[in-house]
Amino acid sequence: MFYYSILFIPIQSIRLNNSVSVKPVIAYGNPSIDVVLGREVRLSCVILAGNPTPKISWTRFGEPVTLNDPQVIDDLNGNLILKSVRTDDEGEYVCVASNVGGNDSHSFQLDVQGLISLCIFLNSLLISTSD
Repeated sequence: MFYYSILFIPIQSIRLNNSVSVKPVIAYGNPSIDVVLGREVRLSCVILAGNPTPKISWTRFGEPVTLNDPQVIDDLNGNLILKSVRTDDEGEYVCVASNVGGNDSHSFQLDVQGLISLCIFLNSLLISTSD
């Protein structure tokens, strides 16, 4: 037996000065991301549609992400890269794609796992597998 998945994306468009503008549409991925303290994490904002090409911006707790920190990189392709994650990097990050047709957004909850919580998790995993 075969199963098929069909993805229907409602695309809104408007006509301005004889050109068609299409509202951005972002692919929705996992909204919750766990990362180990000190590791690198990449938050990806994948644009499925949009004309003209949408501008991507990132916010954290409603404020623009500070890009003057060398640990934070916006690669201008929809990826926000946090190098050597710290506990204060934890929180909600929102990707916003905008153009003249409108905007779309997707939020990510970043949770930083410290070494203590990682050890507890691994210990509980070892206990549960030894039964």
